Amino acid sequence: MAVILEVKAGPMSGEKIAVRTGETKTFGRVAGRANFALPHDTVMSGVHFSVECGPQGGTVKDNNSTNGTYLNGARVKESPLNNGDEIRTGQTQFLVRLVADEKLSATPQPVAAAPAPAPRPVAPPAPPPPPSMAEQRGTARPEPEFQATPPPMPPVSRREPPPMPVAPAPPPPAARAPLPPKPAPPASSAKPAVFAVGSWAFSTVPQGWDIKAEFGMEHAEKDGFPTTVTATEELVPGNIALGPFVESQLSMLRQYLRDPKIEAAIPPAIPGAEEKASVDVRYSTNDGQIIFYRRIYARSGRVFGTLTLMTLEKELAAVRAALDAVVAGLTFQVKMPA
Repeated sequence: MAVILEVKAGPMSGEKIAVRTGETKTFGRVAGRANFALPHDTVMSGVHFSVECGPQGGTVKDNNSTNGTYLNGARVKESPLNNGDEIRTGQTQFLVRLVADEKLSATPQPVAAAPAPAPRPVAPPAPPPPPSMAEQRGTARPEPEFQATPPPMPPVSRREPPPMPVAPAPPPPAARAPLPPKPAPPASSAKPAVFAVGSWAFSTVPQGWDIKAEFGMEHAEKDGFPTTVTATEELVPGNIALGPFVESQLSMLRQYLRDPKIEAAIPPAIPGAEEKASVDVRYSTNDGQIIFYRRIYARSGRVFGTLTLMTLEKELAAVRAALDAVVAGLTFQVKMPA
C-alpha cells in the first residue's frame, strides 16, 4: 500500500508526492537535504518530517523540527497514517491518500525543476580589417589626436567695479522671554500584545481567527483554503542592509514558484523596525487557483524578520480588512541579550 501526499495549502498547492511500499521520503525547507523541498516555507526546518511506507501502511515521523509536525491538528512525534488524514507543517498542508502500488503509474508525479539553460557559445572576435593601399605604401596620414581640453582663452581686460557700501549691522534684538515648557506627551494608546512569535508582536487577532503559537495565526473555512499570517526571523551575520536580503528572498521565489508576479508595495509603519519593505506576490497553482500573498520585511540590527500574509486571490476582498487590522497592530521589538 503506497502513500500519496497532496499539497492542499501553501506555495506549492496541487503538487503530489508518492511514497511506495518500502520507501521513506523526507520533507523540509532545504533543497538537497530533503527529498521534497519547500524552500519558500520559512517556518519549516531543513528536514522537517518523513513519511515511511511499510507493508502495513504509512507512518509520519517528525525530525525534531523547531515548529512541530501536526496530524489532524495535533502535534505528533510519530504516528500511523490513514486515508484522508491531514499533515500540517508551517505554511503547508498535505492531504494523505492510500492507494495500491500498482495504481501509482496513473498518479501524476511532482514536476522537477527545469534545468538551467546551457550557456551560449561566445563567438570569437572579428579579425581586424586589412590595411588600406595607402597604409601598405606607407603614405597614410595618422589620425589627429583628440584634444581633451581647449586652448586657454586670452585674458579679457575689464574694469573692476567700485566696492559696494556695507550697511551697518542692525542692533541686537531685545531679549525674549523664555518659552514655557512643552507639556509631556500623552501616554501611548497602543494595544498590548496578545501574543508574539520571536520579535513579532501581535496586538490584534480578528474574530474567528486561530492563534498558532508556532508561526502566527490562521482563518480556515471548512474544506477551504486557509488564510494565514506567518512570522519568522533570522540573525544575519555581518553588516547587511535590508535591500540585499529582500532581493535574495525574491530570487528564491522566482526559482521555485510558477511564473510569480511580484510587485513592490508600500510598507506599513512597524514600531521597532530600523528598515522595512513590502512586496505583493501572485502565482497560479497546478489546479489553476491564484494565490496572493504579501510579504513584509523588517530589520532591527542584524535581526531580519519576514511576515507573510497568504490567501486565495478570490478571497482577498473578504479578508482584507482583517489582514489590515493585523498589520496595523504589529511591532518588531528585538529582545537584546542581558
